[in-house]
Amino acid sequence: MSVVSFSGLASGLDSATLINQLVQLRRTPITRMENRKAGYQAEIKALGTLKTKMLALQKAAQSIDSPTEFAALKATSTDEDILRVTASGDAAPGNYEIEVTALAKGQKSVSQGFDDDDVSVGTGEVVITVGGEATTLTIGAGTSLAELAATINREMDGVSASIIYDGSATGGYRLALSGDAGVDNTFTVDASGLSGGTAPTFTQTQAASNAALTVDGIAISASGNKLDNVISGLTLDLRSAEVGTT
Repeated sequence: MSVVSFSGLASGLDSATLINQLVQLRRTPITRMENRKAGYQAEIKALGTLKTKMLALQKAAQSIDSPTEFAALKATSTDEDILRVTASGDAAPGNYEIEVTALAKGQKSVSQGFDDDDVSVGTGEVVITVGGEATTLTIGAGTSLAELAATINREMDGVSASIIYDGSATGGYRLALSGDAGVDNTFTVDASGLSGGTAPTFTQTQAASNAALTVDGIAISASGNKLDNVISGLTLDLRSAEVGTT
């Protein structure tokens, strides 16, 4: 098979090379613009990275923009599973041996079992007393166990309510109440003012208790597990109790 090629037409010139060179020459301004575009894009990317770093620096600076914050010390705990510590600008340098022997707990109480959470608890009043302060809840006719829980959550401070179902065919639904930690938040429930339904009666399953700890051998009792008034300038976050561990 014979192959015939033509180059330079009849003049003998290498027209393909000549045309290619002319095209490249005409593309020179375009190439320059493309190179400039790539340069601008690199600058934009660099500015974006700089902006991100400057914002991070600004955020870090805002955390120390007052004399108290600037002077704050760093506090560390040898076991953060037991105790976490943060320091403010009022903290003084020092070391403390802290032993957490008990965490503060809230009271827990649970009602008798109901066959369903839509069983009517009756109508009337329920009085819940927290730390000696009584709150009277007005319960309308036909209020169910679930609706009573919702009313407690809506109108009470210091006590929360939930429905627990244990899977039993009968008596499987219970109204569970939980109080804030500390003995000062002990609560009582008086549902004797309800009539026309099945009023809940409660049994305490956990008593409210205070946290117990020692700081350099000094015994301390606290109503909560986050303490900011035990050591000046330090906030102690009690995580678990470990007798004998400091």
